[in-house]
Amino acid sequence: MLLVAALFGTLDVVATYVVGSSLIMNFVDSGESVLLHTTLFLFLYSLLFGAYLSFIPRKELRGKNRHEMMKTQGGHTAMLAYFLGMCVLAEVVRQVRKKGGHIDKVRRAIKLHAYGICAVKIAVCGYAISNSQSDIFQVKIGVLFSVVTMLIFACVNCFVSVKTKQ
Repeated sequence: MLLVAALFGTLDVVATYVVGSSLIMNFVDSGESVLLHTTLFLFLYSLLFGAYLSFIPRKELRGKNRHEMMKTQGGHTAMLAYFLGMCVLAEVVRQVRKKGGHIDKVRRAIKLHAYGICAVKIAVCGYAISNSQSDIFQVKIGVLFSVVTMLIFACVNCFVSVKTKQ
């Protein structure tokens, strides 16, 4: 179940880039400024949120045995995955490898992705869809994929919470 969450989280990040490129292509064809503004917002938000996310694994690796922990827990790779928005994938890999992973970290990564990436993308793309004159089919598919991702995350979060209480 965690691997499904990691897969959908990763594909949702890829879908964000596809949506952005689709918006740019539609802007070039139609000249609507709302498409360009939406793409710029998604890009800048991804950079800023990614920078914020990259500090999460960094905080965990502080201490006396920092270098040893970086070797076993992913270190820079985990920080890069968080920066790219693939925090769910990073935590699931750490959980599966049993090196620095914990189910609470996976749940936190799911919540960060759901509220920080999916919800923002749905709101911003919904704004673009409602204010655009052109048909943006790829963006509608991207929004639908984010909604499905959030539903899968909710199911995984419920399953994981039930599993840890027993």
